[in-house]
Amino acid sequence: MSNALLATAFVAYLSYGERAFSFLPMSHILERTGNYLWQITGLELYYAESIETVIEDMKDAKPHTFITVLEYLRKFMIK
Repeated sequence: MSNALLATAFVAYLSYGERAFSFLPMSHILERTGNYLWQITGLELYYAESIETVIEDMKDAKPHTFITVLEYLRKFMIK
């Protein structure tokens, strides 16, 4: 929770009601921190149905932001 509070300074450009997108496993520490961060800042959170549908789900959600880890970005770049 303290990491999420500190991170609010880095997402000050986001406004209440904007959309965030989530596709990391819920047990991942970055995902948990991100969930706290989006709740603190008042963003609407959208989840991917599965890792296979992330790109389609992201097109539907039209997020303003998301967090991820480098390994997931590499996987999407290969596709």
